[in-house]
Parts: sequence; structure tokens; C-alpha cells
Amino acid sequence: MRAIKSECCAENARNAARDHFGTLRAIKSVRCAPSSRNPQSGRKIIKGLEQAVAHARGENTQARERTIHIEDSVDVRNIRKKLSLTQQEFSLQFGFSLAAVRHWEQGSRIPEMSARVLLTLIDKDPGYVRRALGMMDEDEQKVACG
Repeated sequence: MRAIKSECCAENARNAARDHFGTLRAIKSVRCAPSSRNPQSGRKIIKGLEQAVAHARGENTQARERTIHIEDSVDVRNIRKKLSLTQQEFSLQFGFSLAAVRHWEQGSRIPEMSARVLLTLIDKDPGYVRRALGMMDEDEQKVACG
């Protein structure tokens, strides 16, 4: 592997990396004029690109990986009914569109991954989600109302 000039401009590094798996070859050829702004940024970008390529090849890069398991299907109607909410109340409380909730419950659409994550959290601990969104739990509302 040829040495990479230590100071590179970020734009040329990004352009060179666009080749996907040809990235390593492209990284080797990146050469830029020294930057007076932050000479470390180019080195960090190149190092990150090299690590990404090594990781993609299956080499040990000490990269942190986290795998989460989210079900492919979520029973939105069951989650909503456990909370004794109408479709409109459920959509308003948790930031979903009413149309999306209806489509999910009818089975004509499947929630995207991010929505499934939120729906899973709502199912497991609705109080936590409400607090995270700045809402009070039903129990807290009863206490506040006296």
C-alpha cells in the first residue's frame, strides 16, 4: 500500500470513496494540497475510510457493532387496545398519522423500521415513551388532578 499524504481535503476524500468497494484503491490515490484549516481532519477521514473497507472485508477492525432484533410485523391494533386508546388518540399521543395507524391495523401497509422500533417501545413500556415525549402517564394525571 502506498503512503497517503497526511493532509487531505475532505471533499476529495469523499469523492474518492464513492467507488464503494473500489474505495481502497481510491483512497490510495487521494492527494491534496495541505489545508491550513484543520490538517487532522483529512487524516481522520482517510483512516475512517480504510477502517470501513477493512470491516467490509471481514477483517478485525475493533469496530463497535450492535445488533438489535425488531420483529418484521407489529400488532398495532393490539398495542393500541392495551392502552384503551382510539386510533385518533393513539396517533396524536405517539406522533403517527391517523392514516398510517389505520393502514397498519388493516394490514394494507407495514410500519417502517423506525416506526416498528417506536411501536415495540410503546408495547413494552408506554409510560417510558410518554415521559420521553414529555407527556404524563395516566397515573401521574390522576395524581395531578387530585
